[in-house]
Amino acid sequence: MTRPDHIRRCSALACGAFAISLLGGAQASLAETKEDIARSMGEAESGCTQKEFNQFLDAFIASPAVRARYTAPQVEQRGFRQPSKATGSSLPASAYQSFNVSHVDWQFADSASVARWRADPNQPYTALDVKFEDLPDGSFKFTYQPAILRDDEEGDGWTVERHIGKPAAYLFSWRNGCWQLTQDYR
Repeated sequence: MTRPDHIRRCSALACGAFAISLLGGAQASLAETKEDIARSMGEAESGCTQKEFNQFLDAFIASPAVRARYTAPQVEQRGFRQPSKATGSSLPASAYQSFNVSHVDWQFADSASVARWRADPNQPYTALDVKFEDLPDGSFKFTYQPAILRDDEEGDGWTVERHIGKPAAYLFSWRNGCWQLTQDYR
């Protein structure tokens, strides 16, 4: 699995959100305090200023407020297999609810399965194999695919045993001094 070095471990923000969810149940993990929002926005803005996509992405994943701020006014839906062809749908940011990536236990995970796992820890969550593509215009394509992963026993990563679902991706375009989620490939 390809993963930038400092994404292998969860950020303080993502680990904190994970700890809150374990201690306070599913409801606590959904509510962001003003302090959480300020910390998340600061992390995202710092990632933008330093052009550190991984730092920005940590904040984007962890915070609904960051996702709301850094989702483009329209999110274009595209086919994963034929990305040059738009599927004909474009959603306004206010209606776009399809971002499907979370952090759990130093892994990327499918958000719907994480919600089920938080409600019932006996239910497994689905880990994601992820890849980052730094594009020439400053954009990043973040590709993910549900997978069975195993610890590589070196303490710094996971090995894909097999993929168990279809790949998908998000395009974060560089606009106005930061990244914005502009396209969703399914």
